[in-house]
Amino acid sequence: MSSIKQTLSYLILGQKGGQNRIQIIKLLNNRPYNLNQLAEKLNLNYRTVKHHITVLIKNELLNTSQTGGYGEVYFLTPEMEGNMEILENIILKFEKSKQLSDFTSSPKFFQNVMEQTNDAVMIINNQSELFFLNKSAEKIYGLNKEDILGDVIQIFPDQAIQDDMIKRVANGEQITSFETKIKHKSGKQIDVNLTMDCIRDDKGKIIGFSILSRDITKRKRAEESLKLSEERYALAQKVANIGSWDWNILTGELHWSEQIEPMFGFSQGKFGRTYEAFLDCVHPEDRQYVIDCVNACIEDSKEYDIEHRIFWPDGTIRIVSETGDVFRDENGKARRMVGIVMDITERKKVEERIIFLNNLLTAIKDITQLISRESSLKTLIQKSCDMLIGTREYMDISIALLDNKSGTIVSVGHSGKHERKPWEITLDGKGEAPKCIKSILNSGSKQIIENTEKFCEGCTYCEHSGTHQSLLIPMLYQKSVVGIMMVCFELKHEIREEEIDLLEEIARNLTYARAKIIAEDDL
Repeated sequence: MSSIKQTLSYLILGQKGGQNRIQIIKLLNNRPYNLNQLAEKLNLNYRTVKHHITVLIKNELLNTSQTGGYGEVYFLTPEMEGNMEILENIILKFEKSKQLSDFTSSPKFFQNVMEQTNDAVMIINNQSELFFLNKSAEKIYGLNKEDILGDVIQIFPDQAIQDDMIKRVANGEQITSFETKIKHKSGKQIDVNLTMDCIRDDKGKIIGFSILSRDITKRKRAEESLKLSEERYALAQKVANIGSWDWNILTGELHWSEQIEPMFGFSQGKFGRTYEAFLDCVHPEDRQYVIDCVNACIEDSKEYDIEHRIFWPDGTIRIVSETGDVFRDENGKARRMVGIVMDITERKKVEERIIFLNNLLTAIKDITQLISRESSLKTLIQKSCDMLIGTREYMDISIALLDNKSGTIVSVGHSGKHERKPWEITLDGKGEAPKCIKSILNSGSKQIIENTEKFCEGCTYCEHSGTHQSLLIPMLYQKSVVGIMMVCFELKHEIREEEIDLLEEIARNLTYARAKIIAEDDL
């Protein structure tokens, strides 16, 4: 059974009608009343008072009895009578919380912005007493609103850190990105990004603090995955299958070890075994570079340590790393050149992937910071598109948003090498728009178009884009589509889950920013 403090905190601070329940308890502390008398004293309708009485009886704060001529009357339980001091303390907290009513007076603001966001939202007063937390906060921290409301709470991992943060914010400093680990009630460690700001009354006096916590565990896992990949690449280099070659400069004969022939796409014994045969395998665009590096090593004793592309007989392009040195006779004339070669194609792909994901993570951080300071929705969306195109892996980035006034989704931001025709479409599919946009409106879920050549055939909005891949992410708010993010890739780009997760995080962030900016514009 909950303690009387928990019960009163929940019924008065955690639910609507707290003021009415306070008055009922105060009246019954003086003498018993029946329902009609209470309704008259409180100037409330019969049904409202009956509801509060039922709730208080259910929570064992009131008793009821029959009294001749008066019908059913109500009075406090002995436990409630003996704990009126606890009620007075909760009333003080209730009065303090009313100071925040101007900030949180709109039920629509609370429901649509606070409760629907994936970020944990908490509000504390100057004494670190908790007056509000949303569903995400309960989930991320493992808290129970009924148990914690009105209590002093430690949100940061260390009380000294929390006190320092409150002091810094009170002195005007903006804390928009503080990454740390918090401990879930279950004991599990969760990575979060904390944002903190002051809440002021009409006179500018600080009456509380808002703390937003974002679960960034997925992003941290991606960063750890990148670090782990780098360690694996270093180990792979040590155990890689490295081939050796020996070139007789005087005769032109070239000997390859058994490992090299498959590396160049040949079956055993099929390589021509001459320097010219080797050059035929080198990518035409890299051939002169390889010849110049070989000659520089032979003639000027320059280091031979290069990377270049090769063509397999079936047309496959690979990348190899070569290191070599020249052996000379007693007169200094070059006689032999020997070296090792290693296929580094996969390593190069991984390195490019690491660079790309690092760029994408940087874009997420930059967009997060941009959201905290940008008040223009159009500017925010366009700059976000520019930041994403800066990762150098995307052909085009487009973001379309729902215009609440017209009820249509229109393109707000675009960045990339292809010009986009203007379009607009209603949520029920009326209007002219690319085929992929209509498709995602029907499904309401993310969609990957692996080859646009067939899917977009006849689409006038795609005629200049060429064959590519597309990822479409719906921007959902209260389970409704309020925008669409379209990301276009070249066919060679491999779309992986961690990349999709990061792009979805960006879409969620921008959806939250849209709701926040619109809410602020409506105030």
